[in-house]
Amino acid sequence: MGGLIYNNLGYLYFSVGINDRAKSLYMKALDLKPDYAKAHNNLGNIYLIEGQHELAIKHFQNAIRFKPEYAEAYLNLGNAYLGRKLYDEALVKYEKALSLKPDHKKAQLNIEAVDQIKRYGERAQVELVY
Repeated sequence: MGGLIYNNLGYLYFSVGINDRAKSLYMKALDLKPDYAKAHNNLGNIYLIEGQHELAIKHFQNAIRFKPEYAEAYLNLGNAYLGRKLYDEALVKYEKALSLKPDHKKAQLNIEAVDQIKRYGERAQVELVY
């Protein structure tokens, strides 16, 4: 129960932009429940925002390892790969998110964005959805 409380409190701080406090609360949630997929996903999002793609990737992968059907974690892992310009890997993760949740609009939009990037390179005019 403690992990859930710390994760939810972290999300409240994250939602108002107090990311350092949110990060410490997500870490506390993971101290109490190391296999808590949602806390891994949330912590990964903070690392992604901070541009720490490797740490983000690690936490998104952990979220998926502990909850293999977690479509949102696949989307976020795709975003982290995209941040590293690993377009093929990003596309695979977006497609996996879409296979788990066929109406996943963010995954659909990001698949289209990656297609544009692959087609037009840096000239592509795309907006990613996080």
